[in-house]
Amino acid sequence: MKMKPWQIITAGWLLAPLPPILLIWHTSAAWIISPYALCVMFVRQAQHAPDSLGAAGIPDLLVAFLQFPMIGRLLAKSLQESSIKQMWTRIIVCHLAVIGSAVLLAKFRNHVWNN
Repeated sequence: MKMKPWQIITAGWLLAPLPPILLIWHTSAAWIISPYALCVMFVRQAQHAPDSLGAAGIPDLLVAFLQFPMIGRLLAKSLQESSIKQMWTRIIVCHLAVIGSAVLLAKFRNHVWNN
């Protein structure tokens, strides 16, 4: 069964609430599911005084909410252009790079907060 672009976009919107929920509940799965939002959160937190909660704010939750719809849109467009495998590879590589960036930014935020 071949997927259609509208199905991929719909799946992205259906999955959209998952990353913000993971950030709000402070689950460890957020490191894998929504590293983009974590990067935004750590940069934002490093610019301000230490926060005892380390909670996500509106910018972080917005990035988390839009992550899957944007990925769905990219995949749908690449499906129409017959370059879906190439796009999957790019998304996976970028996702892994952002997970690494989130780890480094968390260390940077903690370093800034400790000084």
